Amino acid sequence: MENCEDRFALPAVPSFMEGVYLGVNAVKDAYLLVNCPQGCYYRFEKVSINHDAASTLYDPLGCHRIIQSGINYTELAMGTEETLFKLVKKVVEKVKPRALFFTQVSMTLVTSFDAAAFASEMERRFSVPLFYIPPATFNGDFLEGFNAFMETLVEAVMGISRAKHGASGTASVCGYFADRLEEDHIANADEISRLIGSAGIECGGVALSGASLEELGKTFAAPAIVNLPYARSAGRKIAEMTGAPVIDLDLPVGIEGTVKWIRDFAGACGGKADAEKFIGRELGRIIPKIAIARRRYLLNRSVAIAADPYLAPVLAIYASELGMNVPLVALKTRNSAVSGRAREILGNAGMECKVINDFPHEEFHAAVAELSDEDRCDAVIGTDAELDAASDAGTGFVEIGYPSFFRHSFFPQPFMGFSGALRIANDLVNAVQQRDYSANK
Repeated sequence: MENCEDRFALPAVPSFMEGVYLGVNAVKDAYLLVNCPQGCYYRFEKVSINHDAASTLYDPLGCHRIIQSGINYTELAMGTEETLFKLVKKVVEKVKPRALFFTQVSMTLVTSFDAAAFASEMERRFSVPLFYIPPATFNGDFLEGFNAFMETLVEAVMGISRAKHGASGTASVCGYFADRLEEDHIANADEISRLIGSAGIECGGVALSGASLEELGKTFAAPAIVNLPYARSAGRKIAEMTGAPVIDLDLPVGIEGTVKWIRDFAGACGGKADAEKFIGRELGRIIPKIAIARRRYLLNRSVAIAADPYLAPVLAIYASELGMNVPLVALKTRNSAVSGRAREILGNAGMECKVINDFPHEEFHAAVAELSDEDRCDAVIGTDAELDAASDAGTGFVEIGYPSFFRHSFFPQPFMGFSGALRIANDLVNAVQQRDYSANK
């Protein structure tokens, strides 16, 4: 069992390979072969056992959807092809996958192993398409791993799918990052589908959110693609293959963020009148409740946020809508261009907060402790990695993002769209109340 000191030794930004694993986790019949040493097993268990209670990566009978070679140093020196061959043979005989994905870690990258040649030989021997995911394990982060999987997934799905071009009046979503298949992310996908429907457009699917390879073929065949930021290049690749127009949108989080998302989508698809009626109804539903949360509990309170660089800025802006101060935003990325864009969004929104990225645990921990000492941090929004910082500082805590070990969702709890705005406000109220109780008992 890891202790607090062990957690501090771990990087705050999850690894490239974890992003690949999360992508595979979100496609219910995808199988991944990983050429790696035994030390990689922790990442598999972290996703499939600790983070996602709905994960199907782990199979009790031993036929896991992520197959790791577990090579030793002798195999690394002498060659891993025979070990991999046996693993592929076992997978093909047991599950007969429609496609098999393959990647490797940094230790095997420095050998003379020819991944492309191996993939061709495996396809020839077993008649199963093998798709290679080029790794960036030296310095890539989990978002780059997810994007790399998505790009390869598009190639795989378009290569094996027989789906025809979708009917007019349909739009599909590419680049949704369901880091788990519990009811928070399933509800997010449903909420995004509902937002698309507000413009009189049918949603052809939200990728990725648990669909099969066959179902993704139909999703990618839609005549329009809503392209979310987690995998922009994958959405554009679909457009190149199908000729579908691409609508680049950010995440629909918060009140103004969701209103803008709907209007931008409706403007691109010609459904403005229907969308405005939907917006009016939804605001009438949620504003009275959110007004109570803002006025009675959240006004002039403070929250520190640690999240991925696409989610963190919109969470911060929504917290500001709720009347809260946001003194600190920590971006979980190693990509300077992506973190720069997040900083730009915060700046354009007039957010005057300290922004850090690619940070070690101890930096965030120390920053939250300092803010708490100054009475400038009533709650933290973060992942399991930030739980200790919130606990030690005596603040409330709202867990969103990867990894989430503390909180799970067994009923719909979206954090996107109008329904998600209610959920976040509710969670922040409870977190602030928790903090006040602990401080005054």
